[in-house]
Amino acid sequence: MSQPTSQAQPLTFAYSESEATRIIEQSRCNSSFLQLATENRIFKEYEREKRKLVGLDLHVATLIEYYKLGRIPRGLRVNLRPTIFKDNKMFAQKYEQIVNKCSFDIILLNNEFLQCEIIESEKLIGELDKGLEIHLQTEAQRLHLQQIENNLIKHQGEIEERKRNKFRRDELDYSSGRVYSWQWESNRSQITGRQPRPPQRRHQRETQMEQQRRTTAEANSETDTSTERHQQQGAGKRRETNLGHCTSDTFRDGSQTDSSDTQASTLPSVLGAGLGKHIRRKGEGADGTDAHWDRRRQPERRALTVQRL
Repeated sequence: MSQPTSQAQPLTFAYSESEATRIIEQSRCNSSFLQLATENRIFKEYEREKRKLVGLDLHVATLIEYYKLGRIPRGLRVNLRPTIFKDNKMFAQKYEQIVNKCSFDIILLNNEFLQCEIIESEKLIGELDKGLEIHLQTEAQRLHLQQIENNLIKHQGEIEERKRNKFRRDELDYSSGRVYSWQWESNRSQITGRQPRPPQRRHQRETQMEQQRRTTAEANSETDTSTERHQQQGAGKRRETNLGHCTSDTFRDGSQTDSSDTQASTLPSVLGAGLGKHIRRKGEGADGTDAHWDRRRQPERRALTVQRL
């Protein structure tokens, strides 16, 4: 049994505040590279906030125009559909009016909060403008600000083009009467006489994908098994062919010999070498002969026997 040592080592260690101060003060590194220069930071914040303000202004203007025209953009349409009385026109009309009211209220809600966000963004941009006036002292800085303004003009043009395309797309939806998918599916079923295919839920799609993967895996497994079976059959046929060549009365060098002598002298050795895996040794027969049994033959057929010399 080991005896405890008189001088045990401590299990913990901690620096004191004075030691921490001493270690930090010994460092001579400069960490100024971690912070952006003041003028660069102001330029970046100014461009980011101006981009944000451009997007907010265009978004509010677009939503207000949709509301005035009584249209709903695709992104704000309620993704609900009637599950009963789908063919009842009065029911479908009231259902559409209810979901329309929900979408129009969402448009108003977005506009209300977007306008508050615009006010906050304009205040921040005003503060950044004051900082830019202080740092715009060189020609390079003025050119940098001009480049930012050009980027903002390009950014605004891209947003306007994208919103214009969506506005025309939604206008086409209303002119063709295809505001909601369940409306034009119902119209198509009335024309063709077919029931519309119900939309698949996420779990249904995942189940179908899992079944397809399982079917593919089973098909691949059956193909591999069939290929292996064909390979085994081909190997067995090649062994039978080689055995037939070995028992022929004619040698490879063309010399002839008596068939009885050849069978008596060569057949036992050939069978022993070529059919080691297919012949089992049976006990000595009643007539004093050794009987060889070929496993490939059917049980009711008599096995090949060779007289021992």
